[in-house]
Amino acid sequence: MFILINKLKRVKLALKELNKVGFTDIQAADLRAYQTMVSAQTAMHNNPSDQSFADAKLIAIREYKEKHNAYLAFLSQKAKLSWLKDGDENTSLFNQSIKTRKVENQVYSIYDMQGEWKDTADGVSKAFLDYYKMLLGSTSDNRTPVNKEVVQQGPVCLAHHKVILNAPYTADEVKKALFSIPGIKAPGPDGFGSYFYKDAWHIVGDEVIAAILDML
Repeated sequence: MFILINKLKRVKLALKELNKVGFTDIQAADLRAYQTMVSAQTAMHNNPSDQSFADAKLIAIREYKEKHNAYLAFLSQKAKLSWLKDGDENTSLFNQSIKTRKVENQVYSIYDMQGEWKDTADGVSKAFLDYYKMLLGSTSDNRTPVNKEVVQQGPVCLAHHKVILNAPYTADEVKKALFSIPGIKAPGPDGFGSYFYKDAWHIVGDEVIAAILDML
């Protein structure tokens, strides 16, 4: 694991340099593509009978979609990284998230079980309590205990099931688990998402498997 982490750190430094060269103007590229698309649409409207302007418009639209999707993906990953970095700490991002969730989850009024409208704090609270008391019921001293023989009639873990559950993890299972993670999911603490590992599997696959199996 130590060797893999050090290699990922070195890769991150190289990726930062690559980002400076080719991706620092991703927002500007998105804006330029949009302006080009608008210009192409205007030119086509001014020359409706010229097929070349229609073709240029389609090309401009396609290029804008590519640039814009790349920019949105960049913003999405950046937002997820910011949350991973600051979300669990007492930061402005964390506090703002709490405030937003409280506002979204706040219930200011509700109908109670009798169909009456409650719009006071006490009324809303009582409506929820009454509903869940009815839903969950109360304890019963006369409840019949679970019959073990009945449970045994259903699906249970047999000896060969225990062998399967206790078997060591395999390299194939590790790979399948990692490749099942959607690429748009938030990256791990190391900053690398599953897209990176999938695309570079022929390079890092063996070391990733060894590191994970070592922990398991």
